[in-house]
Amino acid sequence: MLLPLAVFLSVCARLSAEARARRLAALRLLGLSVKGTLRVNAVETVAAALLGALLGVGVYALANELLAQVGLPGLQWYPPDGRPSTTALAVCLLACPGLAWFVGRHRAREAALRPLQVRRGSQPRPRRSTACCCSCRGSAPSAAIALSEPSARIPPTGRPTRCSSPSASC
Repeated sequence: MLLPLAVFLSVCARLSAEARARRLAALRLLGLSVKGTLRVNAVETVAAALLGALLGVGVYALANELLAQVGLPGLQWYPPDGRPSTTALAVCLLACPGLAWFVGRHRAREAALRPLQVRRGSQPRPRRSTACCCSCRGSAPSAAIALSEPSARIPPTGRPTRCSSPSASC
């Protein structure tokens, strides 16, 4: 449930990253410490995410009640069916700001550590190639499954089946 939220937050963070990085770099150039700049970013990000989460929960609650009264053609809706539990609400209201802070802290740290580069618009240093490492980590579970089970088990009838184990498709 949190994976789509993390993707959504990362896209939002990337869309606003340039303006936020320039603003944080300006604060840093005005004399704010690195920790202070990161605190400003954290408070700003968490406040915006908490406000968005509260608005989202409120709109959802209103839409749930409205759909129960108005209804949809061919669909009977009962408001208690759509009401989330208090633990689900608490997790959503705490996880959304936490994820927003986690996603936005990388670019903020870069702006706090190198404010002149951010303000001047210079390109960051090229990153080292980590594509091989990422692909190895991603294919490790599939390789473990493929190596732990033989791909062609012969059933008692003596004839091998077309796909007799999950690793046969690897």
